[in-house]
Amino acid sequence: MTSTLSSAASGIGQAAPAAGQDTATAPDSQSHLAKSTPVKGTSGNKNRHAGTDTGNAAYIRERDEIERETMTIAGIKLDEWFTDAFFHGGSVPDMPDDIKPVVELSKTEVEMYPGLCDLIGKMLKKAGCEDLAVYSCDNHPQLKGADGKQNWYRPDIAIYPTTPEAVKAYELVGEAAAAKEHSQLSQDSDMTSARAPVVTSDTAPEVAASASTVLLASQSTTDGPQDSAAGGPAHELAEPEATHASQLEDLPRLKARVAWSWIELLVEVKKSSGAFSLVNADEPVLKGTKSRLYRGQLIQYAREVFNHQHRQFLFGINIQRDKARFVRTDRNGILVTEQFDYVEDPRPLWKFIYLFTRMSASQRGHDTTATLASEDETRLFRELWNTYPGVESNPALQEYLKNAAAPGWPVYVLSIKSKWSAPDEFVDANDPNIIPSTHRLLIGKPAYKSRSLVGRGGKGFVAYDLEEKVVVWVKDYWRKTKDGLSEFELYQRLLQQQTIGCNFLTVRAGGDVERPLDETDYEGSDSESEHSPEGAPPLSWQDTTVAWAGLRKGLAGRRHCRLVFQEVCRNLLQFRTPKELVTAMVGALRAHYLAWTKAKLLHRDISPSNILIYDPLDGTKSVGILADWDLAKEERDLGVASQSSRFGTWQFLSIAKQCWNPQAEKVDSLSDDLESFCHVLSWCLLKFCKHSRSGDPSLASFFYDYFDRSDHMVTEWDGNAKFGKLKDGLPLVTGIGGRYDSPLSKLADTLAGLCKQHYHSPGVREQWHVILPSHGEAYANANPAYADEFGDLSQFRPKCSDTQHSNTDRSSESPFQTHYEVIVSFRDAASAQDELWSGIEKVPDQVPHCPLQE
Repeated sequence: MTSTLSSAASGIGQAAPAAGQDTATAPDSQSHLAKSTPVKGTSGNKNRHAGTDTGNAAYIRERDEIERETMTIAGIKLDEWFTDAFFHGGSVPDMPDDIKPVVELSKTEVEMYPGLCDLIGKMLKKAGCEDLAVYSCDNHPQLKGADGKQNWYRPDIAIYPTTPEAVKAYELVGEAAAAKEHSQLSQDSDMTSARAPVVTSDTAPEVAASASTVLLASQSTTDGPQDSAAGGPAHELAEPEATHASQLEDLPRLKARVAWSWIELLVEVKKSSGAFSLVNADEPVLKGTKSRLYRGQLIQYAREVFNHQHRQFLFGINIQRDKARFVRTDRNGILVTEQFDYVEDPRPLWKFIYLFTRMSASQRGHDTTATLASEDETRLFRELWNTYPGVESNPALQEYLKNAAAPGWPVYVLSIKSKWSAPDEFVDANDPNIIPSTHRLLIGKPAYKSRSLVGRGGKGFVAYDLEEKVVVWVKDYWRKTKDGLSEFELYQRLLQQQTIGCNFLTVRAGGDVERPLDETDYEGSDSESEHSPEGAPPLSWQDTTVAWAGLRKGLAGRRHCRLVFQEVCRNLLQFRTPKELVTAMVGALRAHYLAWTKAKLLHRDISPSNILIYDPLDGTKSVGILADWDLAKEERDLGVASQSSRFGTWQFLSIAKQCWNPQAEKVDSLSDDLESFCHVLSWCLLKFCKHSRSGDPSLASFFYDYFDRSDHMVTEWDGNAKFGKLKDGLPLVTGIGGRYDSPLSKLADTLAGLCKQHYHSPGVREQWHVILPSHGEAYANANPAYADEFGDLSQFRPKCSDTQHSNTDRSSESPFQTHYEVIVSFRDAASAQDELWSGIEKVPDQVPHCPLQE
């Protein structure tokens, strides 16, 4: 029997983004890559706040959030694990008699590591495996990146390959240097592990209470999740006593550095209370803050492996004193076995290790369409930032290429089989004259990687096409198999409706990843379908998460997808001037209008991540682009309410989508997206332009309440900060650039007025929990006199067919029934004379502790 559990309670008001921007990645991410967006019932952002959390509070917060968003943790019997989840039917010899566990269980967690490493190391040796080695790596975090930032995560034990490239990454060069590093790390931990979490005056009360409680709990044992305020989680660092180590025969050199790009299997150890129940096989999730944080720690480590490698899934071992569980992680969640006593009976562990050594790369969870580049290919890719034609005139592209070549990140060759278009052309998947072909693309460090383990797990890569000798962008993510049309199919619909223009990305290739079946996969199985879930595609399409429907009843699988785009763009947050910000949003609005009116598609995820700025290499005018159409829905499907009604990026959701009771079956509408454009502008202005609140100590909490907060105060109309402003037509940002008559100030005023008119319009006002009197103010149409690449703006005017009340006064109707009012408002600002923009400049981020959620 298996059971699927929810590790966190679902509830309205907890629909916060499941992931955020990887702050260690530069430059800012561009948006045509997948992100994990909020799903109704998750609580990944419930406790996020603008306070400057560091040390214990920051790490505790992240562990808590990442555990809560991993909603599905399923238990499985040990015998079913080897038949239904481990996917290897080979025979296993009897365990050698001289394999006897000698693990120190009476003292600290760290003193268990030598015995565990010795046990696993002997099993690898007896299995005849020279390709893998086991090490304790809790003392030595991964080396700092080129940007000087440190990844402090340190798993207890890891199995690594023994290839020269891998050994170079994880070996400790020089015992003296390693000892010095260990000593310094120990001093940092000694100085900081007893500190209380940093809780500022701005920290939300529930966060402060949670952080303090967790720290006290962790300090009550010797193996709790203590975190170092000086820079990362503080593990126990005491070395095992010589008398304990001397009991182990042929003790190997046990210690290594963390090297996330090379880890084959994770082993996490707890001496006392752990992440999972010791007695209940069907319900493995232990309740309580401490256990939740332990699970969060496991999930953090698995996420780092997924982000640094190209994986479908990952195996692990969870040790809790003398008990062990096997763990399997993919983009749908976690599968854990019932516990067994590995000291009393290590045979299940022997079987696991023996079969693991016989597995192919794909059976161990690797994506076999990504292979290590040769030395010449690696050298070519690492020099592109300085040698690619025209790169010196495009600083953003140069920075992307330099970041992709960062030390410590292996260069891979990505094989993408698809129909490929000619350069500068949009691929037509229905063109019979295009024959599928395979292009080999070089990639390195992702420009973007998700902070979520589960969900779409999006990554974005600047890639070099070895066939065409050009730089392109690759979006890599896992889509739900039950989400209707894929993003590639949605782009094809846009193409078929003659919608594609300069404000859309050029799709060169893409679709679901076709991964040829390894000839050694499933060796010993009677048939390919033996381990396939009912209705799954052939195994030659290793595409679904092996959350595999047979083990996750009612849970949709996910399918690995890639898209290749010709353009490499700046993110909207990389706008150079406020005028460029507005102009880029005009381009995005144009794309949104064309998709809605011609292809009948609603985007449903308007955010700064999805609005791009493309700088052509020929130096022509930059273009605003609307990207990431993977959450788009056809108009005919908008009347079908589902969980996806709450999809989008929380910070920019309309008030209605944030507040709507799920039982009321709120469906997406055009007005939700148009309101989101207004929130995007306000978010950018508050952060990157001087305004009346600049320098005000309360700006951070004001920003948090308006954009980030996701508790019951937001999901009730009367407590929603956005609603409190917009129902009265009050702009969120005033005095932009120190002036109240600037184009941006006027635009903010105009958009606030449109939002007020919308929420006082018939059909919307009646949805308020407390009906407020209508002010009855008619909003004057903006002057549609400007003509640019749009041509005559009258094309955006509402037509009689656009509204049910075409023969009546529309002054009380929602201005968000069509694009007209919003587009004209943005164009009025973008078309203002340059002297009116004088003195309005971009400033450094004024609210850095409220980042863009991805």
